[in-house]
Amino acid sequence: MIAKPVRFEEKQLEQLSQLARQEDRDVSWLIRRAVQEMLDARDWQLKKTEATIAAVEAGEMETIPHDEVVRRLKERGRLS
Repeated sequence: MIAKPVRFEEKQLEQLSQLARQEDRDVSWLIRRAVQEMLDARDWQLKKTEATIAAVEAGEMETIPHDEVVRRLKERGRLS
C-alpha cells in the first residue's frame, strides 16, 4: 500500500473520527472505502454511458432531439 498525504478541513476530520468510532473502524479505512466507492461508481457510469452510446449507434435505442426534451420538460412544469 502506498501512502499519500491528504488535507481535510477540521470539521471533516471530526466527522470522520465520529463515524469511525460508530462503525468501529479507523479513519483511514473509511477514507479508502469512500474513495473505492467513488471509483466504482465512476466506472459503472462510464460503462453504462458507453453501452448507451453503442446502442444508439447500432440503432437499438431511440433518441429525442434536445429541443423536444426541453419542450416536454416545460409542458410538465419542470423547466421554466
